[in-house]
Amino acid sequence: MILLPTQAGTGRATVYTVVRVLLAFAFVFAPTASPLLQAPLPVTAQTDSRYFPETGKTVRGRFLEYWTQHGGLAQQGYPISDEMQERSDTDGKTYTVQYFERAVFEYH
Repeated sequence: MILLPTQAGTGRATVYTVVRVLLAFAFVFAPTASPLLQAPLPVTAQTDSRYFPETGKTVRGRFLEYWTQHGGLAQQGYPISDEMQERSDTDGKTYTVQYFERAVFEYH
């Protein structure tokens, strides 16, 4: 049983106090038990990928090749999404896309 400080005059613990105690308990007693408490692992085994710890995103394959050859960080910015499938409003087809700070890459 965990005893929590109570809200003044009510005898009840505040939601903030309960959350704070639960998070502290999770970090101290079970630091690897929850996937929410684990940082994503960088993808470093492949030479055709680059992990950006600034955003937690990875650029791979042809998107990385294009990003590198066309201005990289200065021109395209950091990746702000992972690769994903997206349906085009223009032609109704599904394409692989990835969003960056100043660009959207779409593989056809």
